[in-house]
Amino acid sequence: MGTIRVSHLGWRLPGGDELLRDVSFMVREGDRAALVGANGVGKSTLLSLIAGDLQATSGTLTIDGRLGVMRQFVGLGNRDDETDHTKSIRDLLLSLAPQPIQDAAARLRTAEEHATAEPIRYAHALAAWGDAGGYAAEVLWDECSMRAVGLPLDAIADRPLRTLSGGEQKRLALEVLLRGDADVLLLDEPDNFLDVEAKRWLEGELANSRKTILYVSHDRELLAATATRIVTVEAEGSWTHGGGFAGYAEARRSHLDKLERDRTIYDNERKRLEDLVAEMRSGRSTSASSASTCASAGRAPASGRWSSSSSSSTASPIRSTWRSTSATALRCSAEMEWARATSSGC
Repeated sequence: MGTIRVSHLGWRLPGGDELLRDVSFMVREGDRAALVGANGVGKSTLLSLIAGDLQATSGTLTIDGRLGVMRQFVGLGNRDDETDHTKSIRDLLLSLAPQPIQDAAARLRTAEEHATAEPIRYAHALAAWGDAGGYAAEVLWDECSMRAVGLPLDAIADRPLRTLSGGEQKRLALEVLLRGDADVLLLDEPDNFLDVEAKRWLEGELANSRKTILYVSHDRELLAATATRIVTVEAEGSWTHGGGFAGYAEARRSHLDKLERDRTIYDNERKRLEDLVAEMRSGRSTSASSASTCASAGRAPASGRWSSSSSSSTASPIRSTWRSTSATALRCSAEMEWARATSSGC
C-alpha cells in the first residue's frame, strides 16, 4: 500500500503567474481521496506535479509505493489530432505500464526491425522484455481487454487507438490500473466518457479497491459513493475534510465561517496597529515642543539631599520646589526619549 504527502507546494505558470500556492495535504494508506475545487484552480496541474510530469517551484511531495497514473486525456483521445492516428492500443497499454516495461518495449521494438540481420540482439531484447515483467503485463492486458471491449489482446493490440471510443479507452485504462500492481493511483476525471453502466462499475471498483487513490471528478454521485477524504484546492492553499461527501457541505460551511472569523480578527488587529502608528507619528510634533520646554525647566540637584544648614522655615518650600522641578525634569526626560525613539519615522 502507499501514501501521498504534499507540503507547502507551489507552482508558477511559464509566464510567471502563480497558479498553486502553499498546498498541503496527506492521502493515507487505503484512502480514496477526491480532489475538488473551482474550475481553473489547478487540480489537473496538481496531479501532474504529483505524477512527476511537472516540477514544483516550491514545497515538497513524497509518494510511498508504486505509482499508476491515468491522465485526463488518456490515449490522447483527440480524434482530430494527427499524432493520434499513429497510436495503437498497445501504445495506450504501454503508457500505463511502469517505466522499466516501457524501456524494454522500446528496445524490443527497435530490435524487431533488425531481427533478421541481428538475431542475437533480438534475442537479448526478448529476454530483457521478460525480465522487466513484459510477459506478465501482457497477461494482465489480455484479461483487461476482454473485460473492457470483449476481445483478447491479440485481436486489438495493433489496432489504431482511435478505433476505440473515448469510453472504451477510459474503461480499458481503468481496468489495467485497478487490477495492476500499483499501490497509489492518480486518476484525472476517470468518469469522463463513461456511460451510465460503466459509471456504476467504476463506483463499485473504487469503493472496493484497497489501493490508495487520489482522483478528480465533478460527478457528485461518484464522490458520494466512493470518497473517504476530500481535498479542496483554493486560490491560496488547500484544506482537507476527513470524511465522505455526505458531510462535505457542512464541513465547507464551517471552514468558510472560520475564514470569516480569522479575517475579522486580522482586520481588527490591522486597524489597531494602524491607529498605534498614527498615534506615534502624531506624538513626534508634541515631543518636539515638549523638548524645548525641558531645556529651560532646570535640573534637580545631583543628590536627593539638601544642606543641613538650611533652616526649617525654608526647607519645606525648597523641598516642594525641588519635587516639582524634579517631576518636570523626569517628564521632560521621558518625552525627550520618546522624541528620539520616534524620530526615525514609525
